[in-house]
Amino acid sequence: MVNHHVGAGMVAVALFWATGALLELTAGAQNATNEEVDAAVKFYDGVKADAEKRKAYCDVRQGIRMMTSDPKKFAEAQQKVSAATKQLGPEFGRAQNLQTRLDMGSDNAKRYISARQALDNACS
Repeated sequence: MVNHHVGAGMVAVALFWATGALLELTAGAQNATNEEVDAAVKFYDGVKADAEKRKAYCDVRQGIRMMTSDPKKFAEAQQKVSAATKQLGPEFGRAQNLQTRLDMGSDNAKRYISARQALDNACS
């Protein structure tokens, strides 16, 4: 049985992640530092280079698409995303959450987006 409260939250996270929405969600949040962006870029590049982690990342993407496109498969997709996210470790969450603090006109944002898109493209 799906916990609908948790399920709704996962859908919101999934939609945010899946669309690559780069919105400022927290009032007064500081822009990402160079060091934080460096760490996220290093993480994404490392995942792209590691076949096992790349598969886990692609499984997250596939699971999120499944959650948003087929409500009947939500629980299955949620399990897939959860397992793959655990494989990627806490660095995944830090890298993903950083996008909300990017100054979209900055070089840091361009580096972050470039690394993330290269990894996304590796899933195709």
